[in-house]
Parts: sequence; structure tokens; C-alpha cells
Amino acid sequence: MAMDMEDLKDQFNDAVKAVTDSLKGLDVDSLKDIKIPASKEEVLEITEKYDKKFDGVPFLDELVEQTQIPKSILVGVIGVASLLFTIVSFNVKFLGVFTTNLIGYAYPAYASIKAINSEQKDDDTKWLTYWVVYSYFFLFEMLVLGPVAQVSAFGRTYFLAKVAALTWCQFGGGATILYNLVVYPLTHTFFKTKEKIEDYLGQFEEYNNSAYMKRAATKEDEDEN
Repeated sequence: MAMDMEDLKDQFNDAVKAVTDSLKGLDVDSLKDIKIPASKEEVLEITEKYDKKFDGVPFLDELVEQTQIPKSILVGVIGVASLLFTIVSFNVKFLGVFTTNLIGYAYPAYASIKAINSEQKDDDTKWLTYWVVYSYFFLFEMLVLGPVAQVSAFGRTYFLAKVAALTWCQFGGGATILYNLVVYPLTHTFFKTKEKIEDYLGQFEEYNNSAYMKRAATKEDEDEN
């Protein structure tokens, strides 16, 4: 157990070192062109402008009420903290998978419970669509990616992309877009194929029943003769 903890500690230190080295390579001169607000009024104008982009996100509204901090600042703090945590976690074995599942389940589960208990139907559709899309991610990982690839270099890249995709699905309307572009066409094709197969099986069963009845009638005539 001690060896496992030492190994985990070494992996964590390597991840922190990788993040630190990447920050050292940041081009500071490129930041000189960034315009910094010179007055409180400019800061308020910028925050109000970006606050409007996050209207309709329930948990942000609740955080603003509790902290009295503008949405844009909250999003920035949460985004930077999440990014750093994600980068570090994806360099520690198995922790990246846990982080991805946490992001994929935690808030959507909370929002789904709220949607079930609300009288509105739009939020029900939104989160039902999300879970359908999420199930396709799971099927892809189980059937295509495989458990071994999940902890390989490709797996880490995939799960980083999945974190971005799930965040987009939760807050950017990505679930509806992916459902319309990918999930529905695949599902529709499957059900059309399934209907054809069932139709062929029905015709085959009807043919067998008809042939059986003919043979039974012929045998009955022969017995009478």
C-alpha cells in the first residue's frame, strides 16, 4: 500500500511539474496588448456585458445570491480552478476518469432532480436529451475505446475532449445539437432496420404457419382416404 501511495505521489508531483513548466513557457510579451480597464465604471460595464451571457444558468443565479459576486467573475474563477484541476488530474493514473465522471454526473443529476420537481417541461426535455447523449459516450467507451485505452495516452486525450464536450452539452446547448446531428439519425436508422427485420420475420412466420396448415390439411385428407 505504501508503494502505491509513493507511486501516486510521484505521479502527482510530475503533473504539477508539467503544469509549472508549461506556465514558464508563456509568452509574457503577448500580454502587453491586453487592455486593462482603467476605472470602476469600465469594470462594471464589462462584467454586466458578460453577465448577460450566463443568464438562465440556475446554479450561477444561486451562487450570485449567496456571494454577491458577478456571474462573469464566478465563471472565471470556476473555469480557472476547473482547468487547473483537470490538467493535474489527467496526469495522475485513473484520476482523469474519475474527474470526467464527476463532471458528467454531478451537476446534471442535480439539475435533473430539479427539473423533475418543476412544472416546466422544457427543462425535462433538456436533461433527458443530455442523458441520452451521455449514454452514447458510455457505449462508445465500452464498445470502441475499451478499458485499456482509457488509461493510455489516447484515453487521456479522449477524456479531456469529453470534459469539454460534456460542459458544452450542459451549458451551451450541445446536447440538443449532438442529438439532432448524431443520436437521432443513428437511432432512427436502427429502428427502421429493426422494423424491416420484424416485418421479414413476420412474413416468414406467416409463411411457415400457412405451409404447416397446408401440410396438416393434406395429411388429414390422406388419413380419411
